Amino acid sequence: MTNFQLCRCAIHVLALSLWAHAAAAQTAPRGDQIPAEFMTPSKSWRTGSAGLTVHLDKWTGRAQAPSGAAQVIHFEKNGPGTLRQETFLQANAYGVVKSTLTTIDATVTVGTVTDDEGVTASTLTIHPVRGDYKIVDNGKRSERPIPQDELMSSKFSGKTYAVLRRTDPGSGREVLMMIDLGANKRVDDTDTVFTYSVYVP
Repeated sequence: MTNFQLCRCAIHVLALSLWAHAAAAQTAPRGDQIPAEFMTPSKSWRTGSAGLTVHLDKWTGRAQAPSGAAQVIHFEKNGPGTLRQETFLQANAYGVVKSTLTTIDATVTVGTVTDDEGVTASTLTIHPVRGDYKIVDNGKRSERPIPQDELMSSKFSGKTYAVLRRTDPGSGREVLMMIDLGANKRVDDTDTVFTYSVYVP
């Protein structure tokens, strides 16, 4: 093969690579534009226990593996209109420690809701694209993707949250309140409320 033919092959391979990259970019799932106020001063927000609960072994006096939970949301983790939700759970039962990290990549639909008391808020509806479980069970590690039927179930898919930006009166911190509207579609404290503070990965 001549140098000219090698050059033509290299150009052809490069062109195919660029075409594949462009095609992947065009087909990557995207959602609605996320309101800028939800991404300032950070695109990442955290909720859950401020610190995992640690217990002392009454016989040895040593700290046992902690138990607790936390969740982090990352806006635009995979580009405009996307959200990544990471949920961490760890439990220590009689020295047997199990932890699970559940990661969901999703697109979002943005809307508004006004309840019967006149409170208006932006809404985010989550549409999962992919997800996985990372599990450590008493030192044994495993990882598996979330099956498509589970990903599309009500456990993950189609959840709608009213999102309110607030300043916490106690700490003065900026927080996001995400209210699971469920079937009631009301913006009040009777529904499940998650309060996120700024998170720096």
